[in-house]
Amino acid sequence: MGSYSLLRVTPPTARPLTVEQAKKACDLDETSTAHDLEIDALIEAAVEQAEQSTDRQLCEAEYELRLRAFPLGCRPIRLPKPPLLSVEAIKYLDADGDEQTLAPAAYRVSQGREPAQIELAFGQFWPVTYPVDEAVTIEYTAGYGDAEAVPKLLRQGLTLLVRRWFLEPDAKDELPPAVRSIFQAHTAGDEFTEYEPHDQRL
Repeated sequence: MGSYSLLRVTPPTARPLTVEQAKKACDLDETSTAHDLEIDALIEAAVEQAEQSTDRQLCEAEYELRLRAFPLGCRPIRLPKPPLLSVEAIKYLDADGDEQTLAPAAYRVSQGREPAQIELAFGQFWPVTYPVDEAVTIEYTAGYGDAEAVPKLLRQGLTLLVRRWFLEPDAKDELPPAVRSIFQAHTAGDEFTEYEPHDQRL
């Protein structure tokens, strides 16, 4: 497997489930704030669990995918944490170690599959990069967008999970069967693990 790192540089500003929605699901008085901090923490933990279980980004966030080099030949670059919203820039260190930005005309973004991938335009080749780790940086935005854009079934899974954890604090290490089924049905899979970059140091 090729060497890469994935950094979430800008976290979401929204979450798929509000405190008020979660309180209602937990049969709590929505006008009382007594459990707000606890519910808020449970929502955060549930979102993290969902994103780990599904290999997805729920609400919009900005990422940097850092590669040791471009792929061998004309192979595409797959982008973890679907769904992809946009690719902002592809930056790399050229053979002299100077930072360059790959021209958008040199590649196309294919969003008709998951995970989405970056493909070379016809007649183009991946540039040769300086032989250091993280010579390539891809800046992109992932997620469904705002809270309402997250699939309803995934939001229902989060609601069930928060309710379970609130009512049964000792069960926080367990996923209810219904929640597990929902997450499995939305799992994107990390096909990026099959990526093998061109090792230009050999």
